Order: sequence, then structure tokens, then C-alpha cells
Amino acid sequence: MPDTQHTGQKDLVFYSLGALLLCVSLFIRTISYPIQTSDYQYFVKVWYGLLASQPGLSAFKTVFANYAPLYLYFLKGLTYLSTAFGGALSPLLGVKLLSAAFDVIIALIICGILRAIDKERFTRSSLFLSFAIVFSIPTLILNSSLWAQCDALYAAGVLGSLYYIVKDKPLGAALAYAFAFCLKLQAIFFLPIIVGYLLAKRGKALYLLFVPGLFALSIVPAWLAGGSFSSWALQYLGQTGDYSYINLNSPSVFAFVDAMHLSASLQTMLGNVGLVLAALAALALTVATFRLYFRAESRAAIPASTILQLSLLCILIIPFFLPHMHERYFYLGDVLAVLYALYDARTWFIAVLAVGASFFAYLFYLAGYVPFFGKMQLPLWAGASAILLSLLVLLISPLVSARLARYHQRRPIRFPARSLQF
Repeated sequence: MPDTQHTGQKDLVFYSLGALLLCVSLFIRTISYPIQTSDYQYFVKVWYGLLASQPGLSAFKTVFANYAPLYLYFLKGLTYLSTAFGGALSPLLGVKLLSAAFDVIIALIICGILRAIDKERFTRSSLFLSFAIVFSIPTLILNSSLWAQCDALYAAGVLGSLYYIVKDKPLGAALAYAFAFCLKLQAIFFLPIIVGYLLAKRGKALYLLFVPGLFALSIVPAWLAGGSFSSWALQYLGQTGDYSYINLNSPSVFAFVDAMHLSASLQTMLGNVGLVLAALAALALTVATFRLYFRAESRAAIPASTILQLSLLCILIIPFFLPHMHERYFYLGDVLAVLYALYDARTWFIAVLAVGASFFAYLFYLAGYVPFFGKMQLPLWAGASAILLSLLVLLISPLVSARLARYHQRRPIRFPARSLQF
């Protein structure tokens, strides 16, 4: 009876905290709605207007945007909804609600991953609180409800892929990742994990063909409408050369040299070094994921902490070393860091470091629209230091756990099983 009472009290606390977080999050999202950033005004709003003014998909006869067609189809769908509601759904509201809807999907997928990992530990009340925490991540709120960006869409696809990896369903993992790739090139930050996983699943490596296959399929409607298939297909290739700056307000390794005003040739050289380091990290993580799943006898034999740790490491380390990164390119890292902390509360500080680094990087751009943010700015190197510290912890902690495990084998002392997980 006391146990039941204690459980009931804990549930009440979780539901209360979750409800409070959701109320605060919804309030901030609501007051953020009227803000229009230059990214929205000069890009998304213009694309929306063009799609609304032309029948069907005829706007795709020309390459009018530097985003993949799939996101633009979503915008076209919003124009139909606006017409259905008699114009009550403004372009700004529609774009922000679309991203916010995928914030909800992200939070639901996170709950699904936690439930798949440990159904007994993650009860309804703890999952409700987890949902509220994810939906209230500051960078998620700013990204969708203030900035009107669409990073939530591709992030939902990547997290869906991780969900199916945890469930050990290769087909679902490949299709979810392909959906993410069809929306944004930044999905490649997760590529080493999905490649390593599918290569390890005997006979499932061909599922990787779904990625280019579905991307090509997503271009077909634009092509049938009279657009150039090759021009829309090469969108991602064009994006890689959009900016020459070695860093664009990103808490990457290049934040440490931002203030040095390096020559163009030196920036190019350092950028090439970063590309090599990112490629080596991607290769190492692909091999690590492959070995993890190739050697496992069953899904139950793979510690959940290991795949979560590998995924978070992958999502953080690749954009950390790549040049020309924007502040928003650590968005997925924020979500995965919170997921890792929800699974193991002892890693809460990694979530604080990752989300904090992204949040303060956002302020460099958003301070022009929310003056209060200008008083909160920190130098970019501080955020880069936070990401670097997170990476070091993620890299070192498995080594520490391995040493503890070997020590445990030599000594008769019994450690709690979870004490060896980080």
C-alpha cells in the first residue's frame, strides 16, 4: 500500500511538472508568432506566395528556392489549407504551425524510443513529462515558433530512423532516414549510424538504395509539372557552395578562429582539414556501429545506452569539424542530447551543454528581432567549448566503463549494473 501511494505521488508530480512545462512552452510559442525574421520574409514567404499564386505545381517549372522539393510540397499544401479556411490561415501562421506540428511528432518519437528501450521504467506519467521536456527545448521553440525554420521536419525523420534501429527494424529505419534526407541535406550527420546498422544486418544493405530512390521519387512531381529534373536533383550540391565563410555563427571548432580575421587561403586550408577530420570521424562511427550490430546475437544484447551514445556522438562531431556550418546545424544534437539525458539522468549536463551552445549561437541572429536577446549573448568560442567538452565526455566515458567492467571481472565486488552505463 505505501508503494502504491508513493507511485501515485510521483505520478502526480510528473503530470504537474509536465503540464506546467507545456503551458510555459505554449505561451512562449504564442507570443513568438508575430515575429517575422528576414529568413522568413525574403525566402519562405516569397516561396509561399509564388506557390499560392500559381495553379497546381506549375511554379516548379523554374527552380525558385534552394530547398528540396518535398518541403516546398508541404508549403503548397499550406496554401490549399489557407484557401479552405477562407484565408484565416496566414502564411506566417501556417509555416510556424507546420514546424510546431513536427515538434509534437519529435516529442512523440522520443517517447516511443524510451518506451521501446524500457517499457517498465518509462510509465505514462514519466513519458508525459518526457514529452513536455522535449516540446519545451528552447532551441526547438525558437527554431519553429519564432524563426519559422523547418529543421523539425528532417529531425523527425532521423529520430524515426533511430526508433526503428532501437526496435531492430531495418526497413523502417531506412525509409524514415530517406524521408529525412528528402527534406534536408543535414540528415547526412546521421548517415554513419544508418549505414553501419544496415551493413551489419545481413542482406539489408540494399535498403540504403531507398535514400537516393525516394529522393529521386520526391522530384518526380516537380518534373511532371515541367521542371528540370536535374536542376531540382542537384539542389543539395548547390547548397554546399552557398557560403564562403568558414563559420556562420555555429559553435563548431571554427568558432575558435572566428575573431582572427584569417585570409581566404588560410580559411580554405583549415576548412579542408576540418573536412578530413569529419570524414574520419564518420568512418570510425560507421565501423563502430557495424561492429556493434554485427557481433550482437539479438536486439536485447545491445545496450540502449551504446546506440544512443553513438548517435549523439555522430550528430555532434560531424558538424563540429565541418566548415561553413550554421547555428541551426546542431539542432538534432540538442534533441538527441535531451533524449540521452531522459534515458540516463546522470548525463543531464551534456544536454545542458549542447542545448546551451545552440541557444546562445541562435542569439547572434535573433537579437535583431528580440532586443532582449542582445543582452544575453556569449562569445561563440564558449559554445564551441561546450560542444567540445560534450564530445570528450562521450568519447572517454565508454573507456572508463570498459575499465570498470574489467576491474569488476577481476574483483569479487558487485557493482550495480547501471553504474557501468553512462
